[in-house]
Amino acid sequence: MTRILRIVTSALAGLFIIILALGNIFYEDFRNIFLNKYIEIDLKSGELDNLKLKEDPDYDFIIYPRKDTYFPYERILIYARIIGKSDKTVPSDAVVEVEFYNNGLPLSDIQGRTSIKLVYNFEQQAWVGIWYPKDTSLKGNVLMKAKGFLNIPRPPLECYNKFYIEEKTPAFSIPKGLSVIGIDTIDLVSPRSILSPEGKVVDWNEIPRWVDFVSADGIFMLGGVTATYDERTSLDNPWMNEKVSESLSLADKIKQKGGKFGVWIKALKLEGSYLESIGYMPSWYLLNNKQNKSDSVVSLNDENRKRQIISLFSSFMNNGSVAYVGLSHMFNPHNYDIELFDLFVKEFHVAVPPSWDSMQEVYKFKYFVDKMIDAGFAENFWHWKNYVLADYIKDIINKSGHSKPVFYYAYVDEIMDNPEIIQVLFNSGVDFIVLNFNVNFRDIAATLDKLRNISDITQYFNRIMISYEINFSNLDLMGFEISAIENYITANLQIAKYGSKYMNVQGLFINDLFKAMSGNRGTYSPAEWMLGVGKAIYEFKLLNQNSPLRIDSFLKYDAADSNKIELDFRIANISTTTVYNIYIHLLPVLSIENIQDKNQNISSLAPGKEATIKIPITVKNDESQLKKKKQFVGIRISWSGSAEISGENANGFIDFLTIGGTMNQSSAAPNMLTNQ
Repeated sequence: MTRILRIVTSALAGLFIIILALGNIFYEDFRNIFLNKYIEIDLKSGELDNLKLKEDPDYDFIIYPRKDTYFPYERILIYARIIGKSDKTVPSDAVVEVEFYNNGLPLSDIQGRTSIKLVYNFEQQAWVGIWYPKDTSLKGNVLMKAKGFLNIPRPPLECYNKFYIEEKTPAFSIPKGLSVIGIDTIDLVSPRSILSPEGKVVDWNEIPRWVDFVSADGIFMLGGVTATYDERTSLDNPWMNEKVSESLSLADKIKQKGGKFGVWIKALKLEGSYLESIGYMPSWYLLNNKQNKSDSVVSLNDENRKRQIISLFSSFMNNGSVAYVGLSHMFNPHNYDIELFDLFVKEFHVAVPPSWDSMQEVYKFKYFVDKMIDAGFAENFWHWKNYVLADYIKDIINKSGHSKPVFYYAYVDEIMDNPEIIQVLFNSGVDFIVLNFNVNFRDIAATLDKLRNISDITQYFNRIMISYEINFSNLDLMGFEISAIENYITANLQIAKYGSKYMNVQGLFINDLFKAMSGNRGTYSPAEWMLGVGKAIYEFKLLNQNSPLRIDSFLKYDAADSNKIELDFRIANISTTTVYNIYIHLLPVLSIENIQDKNQNISSLAPGKEATIKIPITVKNDESQLKKKKQFVGIRISWSGSAEISGENANGFIDFLTIGGTMNQSSAAPNMLTNQ
């Protein structure tokens, strides 16, 4: 036993000696690994001064980022310190260069440089610099290798550190299948008339009823507008107060009905052309190698405008009836914002005349515009501008308190002009985007192809709502019998699926209520356009399995009298629970008479079961319908999850059946049309 103990003791002593020897030999390697992996940088801690990632006998030299983790399109701030060990002096005339690596490969900034020089800041007694990665899709660890060149004959100091780049995750998500009615108008809506679901002329108080009637989830409305032509507008009173008030009033009404209300601010684009008379700083744009001043776009340099946006954004964010808060018109056309040249010159140390600081702005503009003739220089500026915008948007969201989902109302033209917008927005704190299309029906496929080529939107499907504007001239195709309203539904579904067989975007934004009521309606009535709105919502919800029922609708004409039609509805319960009180209500779109069993119902329908309802009708001839390619039999299907609930408290959706041609023409001979 004693012998065994002696052997174990000798072995442990030998192992201890070996560990000490290896520790002494490889001390620096072990130390560097330990410091690099296990000590986290805290810039507010006094421990930073003592952190030395590379030992030097004469100087302490450290390099560190402002924070450990960055997001794409975020300025990456780098600091370095050099302190003499013996006398604690700082060699302020030293030159510090930093290189960046990812997986051993060198990285470039947006100017194509593989290293940057830090500038000494006397106040902080540190060298400071900003790094803008050229590759904005870069993810993972970034290694910084720094060299400090002292103004004495000796080798440069060396040290290193790292930080991490990752995609920003959304603070909030939106439910799959979210469908809202938009109100995208700068005008007040409270004085305007609309049509009720029963076909009567009413005021804006009926808007919540339409939300329920077409089974929308709520309203999204433009609420923040600056009208420079209004004599009441000033720097102290920049917003259309009536517009803000009616937005919040409608928000209350929608919330009382159980719906969701979203409101957005038109940020940098003003209404009218009296921007400077209000007191705003204009944005400048480049055209034909000359600088030009905008009369309706506010400069990103205007801190006053930024404070006003933050104030209104905060007000909406803190309102209990508002569920979503958004922005629009933050991204100007590609050639705008050249008034940012002064900041660009400072951040990138662009070579300028010695008298630059005292030079008049007009001469600075001329000098910078001349530099922009160089395509490479101009491209660096346009790319850098996205970093400035990311900071601007992030500042608005952070200072307003990100307590609700934040969205951005974008236009397809914006994305075409600047494909990086989506990533800029999402990495700035925006949770989702409403992407608005206003293109001819024939051009939808080509537009989607162009978007695919410049931006991988499909990876963000769960953060996108789509919008297609109601515009008769874009939807009525010469030489085809398909109606503009049918094309409107097809357009929304085509864009929602984005050409995919298996995926679709998260939400649908109907653009908009007043375009349907009184906009570019063509030959169709408000009631007919609202049929299209309701059916678009129903079909979109079916894509997302948000409806318990699937309805296949058929028309069967009487062989002797084509005005007599049998409506055939085949109803399937595609949910996992029993559905009760299924009603089909005919809507007052066409002149219909001799309706038998107008409101037939099914008392209950078990999961997986089907049932049929047939309603014979007679359609009157109406000369007002002759100009239309199709006539519509509008219906509303309602149901409930309980046998006790029916009527206005029931769920429901809108559908319609189309009648081709005019009823008293032979072209309307008996046939079977499907509408699925």
